[in-house]
Amino acid sequence: MEMAWHVRVYGMVQGVGYRPFAAELAEELGINGKVKNAGGIVEITASGEPKAMEEFLRRLCISAPTGARVDRVEKEEMGLSDGLDQSGFVIEESTAAEEPMRFLPPDLATCAECEKELFAPGNRRFHHPFISCALCGPRYSILKQVPYDRAHVTMDAFPMCETCAKEYTRPGDRRRHAQTICCPDCGPELAGVASAYWDGIFLGNAKKDVGEAALEEAVHQIRNGGIVAVKDIGGFHFVFLPEDGPAERLRAFKHREAKPFAVCFPSLEAVMEYCTVSVEEERLLCSQARPIVLLDWHRPLPDGILKGSSRIGAMLPCNPLQMLLTRELGPLVMTSGNRGNEPIITHTVEMKSLMKEGCPDYILTHNRRVLSPLDDSIYQVIPFSEGGPVTQIIRRARGIVPEPIILKEELINEKFAAGSDLKAVFAFGKGRAAYLSPHFGDLMEFSCVQAREREIDRMKELFHFQSDETVGDLHPGYLSAEGVNRRIQHHYAHILSVMAEHGCKGPVLGLAFDGTGYGTDGRVWGSEFLLCTREFFEKAASLRPVVFPGGDAAAKCPKLALTAYLRAAGVSYGDPVTDAVLEKGIHTVENCSMGRLFDAASAILTGCEESTYEGQSAVELELLADRANEAYPLTLPRIPAEGMLLGDGPALIRAIYEAAGEGIDPAALALGFHLAVAQFAVNTADHIAKQKEITQIALSGGCFVNRILLREIVVPLRERRYEVLLNEKVPCGDGGLALGQLWAVTT
Repeated sequence: MEMAWHVRVYGMVQGVGYRPFAAELAEELGINGKVKNAGGIVEITASGEPKAMEEFLRRLCISAPTGARVDRVEKEEMGLSDGLDQSGFVIEESTAAEEPMRFLPPDLATCAECEKELFAPGNRRFHHPFISCALCGPRYSILKQVPYDRAHVTMDAFPMCETCAKEYTRPGDRRRHAQTICCPDCGPELAGVASAYWDGIFLGNAKKDVGEAALEEAVHQIRNGGIVAVKDIGGFHFVFLPEDGPAERLRAFKHREAKPFAVCFPSLEAVMEYCTVSVEEERLLCSQARPIVLLDWHRPLPDGILKGSSRIGAMLPCNPLQMLLTRELGPLVMTSGNRGNEPIITHTVEMKSLMKEGCPDYILTHNRRVLSPLDDSIYQVIPFSEGGPVTQIIRRARGIVPEPIILKEELINEKFAAGSDLKAVFAFGKGRAAYLSPHFGDLMEFSCVQAREREIDRMKELFHFQSDETVGDLHPGYLSAEGVNRRIQHHYAHILSVMAEHGCKGPVLGLAFDGTGYGTDGRVWGSEFLLCTREFFEKAASLRPVVFPGGDAAAKCPKLALTAYLRAAGVSYGDPVTDAVLEKGIHTVENCSMGRLFDAASAILTGCEESTYEGQSAVELELLADRANEAYPLTLPRIPAEGMLLGDGPALIRAIYEAAGEGIDPAALALGFHLAVAQFAVNTADHIAKQKEITQIALSGGCFVNRILLREIVVPLRERRYEVLLNEKVPCGDGGLALGQLWAVTT
């Protein structure tokens, strides 16, 4: 006797081919009914023989297509006469609905089957740069509204041709109900734009090529040392050969003097020709997100690309256009298409306006709209001698956003968390889901503010957010926190972000090490040992505060940090003006930031006097320490003061300054510095944790991207039987702050 069910499927089940999968499964098992998208879930009504229905339900859970994730399936028995079609199984038009947790698909890398077709002569999609199927292609970047249907994505501007329409409805076809389906006859079109000059005078832009001709001209330009702006899934990349000439041109154009460039390789085998790749790093490279992964190299690229780095930011192509270019040209530099800290450019007209400044040489664009600027996600893997490697996400963006982070318990209220002004990422929290935004750069750039506001409105509409509570950073000058009704101290939010990932209520001892953050006492914090629960925190230790010049100059000029630290140690160093400012306390602030301690050491040992990108001096200090054969013995003394423990940073910097003056190897001193800071952190944490009977220690803050520092703190703490908690799903830097702000219990 037949039975009938109404089934609801929750999870990542839209934009990943789940409806055609359910239809194919039902047809195989002889089940009648229908399937549709409803809000952010999939709804199925089905009838059939009991054994077939049980098998249908089982395979709905365990056999979902690649990219899908089934979190929960609910079934409700219904009568056979309740509107069921008894003559087959159909995919219905989508409807709106509300569900407690909404999952929308991130942009998915081109699948292996589509890649085969892309390079198969005779296939009607041969060299089609917009090839996709139900399992791959752009998703979030083109989604206008839910549910995920052709009419709700920017592909609605391209009516299907007759052949594509047949594939769209044909049972068994990979493109059955693929909302991005298209072909050269009906899809988006490539266009090439060249700049025109006469006698060195810019005459304007002209549309020069279309289709295959545009691709061929882009290849020609790149092969001959040109810089091409290529529009792909999340916006524009600047693309060029990994050679010094175009690299130095782009560095001058973007004012990016020292930061390494990422490189896109045509295959995993090509990556391995240059880099050492572990099992975990291979998994990340080949994952659906296709992120940049920082890899140790054994075959160097030109210095114009690496700028002395011991690692290559490597990635594999995530879309057909990148596959076409790298297959033809080999490894290519692909870096964000913008002038610096602003969002990646998504509109061709904006990129055209840059051509009159001499870069790019050519624009390879298309007429499919990108609704959200999305940079590449970034990971690194840190091998540990015990306990397996630690995987860190450094930037959470394309291929991951907008998938939520699932919390261990529900939030009391629906919340909006404003994040920070640097590495700006906001978040919405609803129930057990935390939805983090893409990365927006520095809010000192007006274009970042505009892009952030647009994305706030977009996420509100897509997810139906109506936040009851808004939280932001304690800093009174942060643009991100304007208008919020509650504020959370910066470093407390860092530790809360770790607690949120691991479902901790506390108490935990948190070590929050970074470059800056507004403290509750008005000082600049950044080396905090905090006793934390979800409701409150107490500061137990930090570095000794040192008087610094006010403003942002100290973060960009390591020499200022060195001057401040040596003066605090009783050593005269620096120019008379700075000395006078510090002496008289003119526009000064007390600073206990770990980032500035690294700056001071780097100024002595690497000669870095100006940071042209965030964290440059610390990166160069780590690279120097990596080259050491052994560490020079150094100590960061611990002194009691103001009812807490303080690290005597001035004493450490003075010791390094004097040792360097005596000709001690800078690499040995750099490694000695790292070990001294780590030993101070371990011993201080151990002292506080034993005193307070705490067994969990959480580490967060941008300094923990440093592999030496992280390893030399985590391993000894684990050896002392502490449970060490780290950020794994969000960056340990400011890109993860919003998650911590959500986790705080503020009511």
